[in-house]
Amino acid sequence: MYIYFKLEFPETYSMKILFTISILFLTVSMHSQLETIISDGDFSKLQIALNSTNISTITIKENDITITSNIEVPYNKILRFFNGTKFIIGNNSVNIYSDINANSFQIFETPENHNLKIHNQEVYPEWFGFCDYQDINISSNNDAIIIQKAINSLNYGGNIMLKGEKYLINSPIEVNVAAIKIKGKGNYFSKLDSNNLIANNINTTSIFNINVSGVRILDLNFVGFKVFSKGKNAVGKALSFVKENSKDIDAYVTNCSFKSFRESIYAEGSNLKITDNLFTWCYIGVNIKMSTYIEFDRDGDNNPDSKEKDDIGTITNNNPITENNPAVRGFIIDRNRFHSLGSYDKDPSLLGSTCIKIRIDPGFPKPSSPFYNFYGGNSFRARGHKNKISNNYADDCKTFFDGSIDRTSIENNSIVTCGGTAIKASGVFGAIINNYIDGSWTWNAYKKIYCKRGCSPNDLEVLPNGTGIEIDYAHFTTIHNNQIHNVRFHGIHLKHSKNSSIQLNTIMNFNRLSGDSRNGTTPDYRMYDGIHIDNTSKNYNIQNIVSNNTISITIAGLGAKYGIYIGDGDAYNFVNNNFILPTRLVQNLKIE
Repeated sequence: MYIYFKLEFPETYSMKILFTISILFLTVSMHSQLETIISDGDFSKLQIALNSTNISTITIKENDITITSNIEVPYNKILRFFNGTKFIIGNNSVNIYSDINANSFQIFETPENHNLKIHNQEVYPEWFGFCDYQDINISSNNDAIIIQKAINSLNYGGNIMLKGEKYLINSPIEVNVAAIKIKGKGNYFSKLDSNNLIANNINTTSIFNINVSGVRILDLNFVGFKVFSKGKNAVGKALSFVKENSKDIDAYVTNCSFKSFRESIYAEGSNLKITDNLFTWCYIGVNIKMSTYIEFDRDGDNNPDSKEKDDIGTITNNNPITENNPAVRGFIIDRNRFHSLGSYDKDPSLLGSTCIKIRIDPGFPKPSSPFYNFYGGNSFRARGHKNKISNNYADDCKTFFDGSIDRTSIENNSIVTCGGTAIKASGVFGAIINNYIDGSWTWNAYKKIYCKRGCSPNDLEVLPNGTGIEIDYAHFTTIHNNQIHNVRFHGIHLKHSKNSSIQLNTIMNFNRLSGDSRNGTTPDYRMYDGIHIDNTSKNYNIQNIVSNNTISITIAGLGAKYGIYIGDGDAYNFVNNNFILPTRLVQNLKIE
């Protein structure tokens, strides 16, 4: 077939140019869109269709096809499955590069560890079997196996889509394909199409075990086994990021919700971004630890290289120290909401409940380090660095942060109705800035008495407990521009800290409800301070700048001990220019 085009340029050109374009459509190309329908389950017909250049669409209907040899479906084909038809795949290799046209029903029957790989498109668990929400008469009440098969079919960088109402998980799902995306529809806990992954028994230690890099998880809801208020007796994890022989996670979790887990997100290593998620009724929201420490023995003498050195650190053989640095770094935890993690509840199972926890082993300065004499050769916590915890909102939680702030910033967080100490920190070179901390149930700063659900005589009344900011062995720390209100104990408490800066903070109505016994306990008459630096008797807490802070008790009937207490003295005159309202304080400033 020939088609002629006549193209004429505008008159403005000095001459007209005429192009005649001839395009030849070969007869074979007129038949390139043919469809073949295989309805008798004949595998040989499938092989012929796959090898044919004239067939672009292969439709499977009425009968399943058992795959008896290795096949590859090229990208220029389309596979169509009618309801109830599927490929039965044993140990043969099947690579599908083409588009798959199928609804949410099973199209693959495979063992759990199969050789099917699907490239270039989203994969649905429903393609590998019936899920619980689809048919209660067929479901095994364990969708983990189906989801596992779907994940095993992904290639590097592939996507899996969980779009059903719920998936019941009886055992952990192993994510062992790197750089994949696991996503849902993003509906928070709705009754329909809410993509909930639910731990279905107490032995479900986690929903996903991620042991590879680059995994992205988004728009999913995770629900623990048995939902208890405030995280009481919660068990299991939703996500566990643990890689063997490596610390780099290089992943992100975004726009997900987590309810009633012992640890919603557990991670060992570095580089994980956690943003725009909701955590509720969990014991710990995010729990971060060091990766496994690995030491090498390259000369094979059963003595790790790191041990083969003399007392001052000189290596005694020709092998350098080669060990995996397990530093916790590169965690970005931003714009999340934490709700009712621990709260004021005194249940023993909630002791230590925290929104975010970073735990690291002590570090030891080398003799050549400038900090060796500074620390007296003692251990110090300085293995985590370059983490950022910002713009989060936590309400009705026991503790917002507990752990290392080594080279880490905690900034712009709102921590309200806090049931315990809001921030507990250790480490060096950390920054705690621009946070809002309120320990009360009321937004009225002048309301002395407040209750959980009103102030009737029979009501359960709740009292604040804990400190605003508490740091211990957190040297060179910056604590600036924080608002701290209505905490039971000290506003800011330094246990062991050198060369830190406490400036421009506003601390109001600390020592809240001292002596109150309305919660049925013996009144606690201890008195606390706005800023309190411990007396160590060894002058440990020295060279800390405390200036330009505003400290006051504004509620009639309240009182506190000192506005500022400096336990190890101020030999360098670093405590100055603070505004302390003397009303209701025993003494404005006390320097030992």
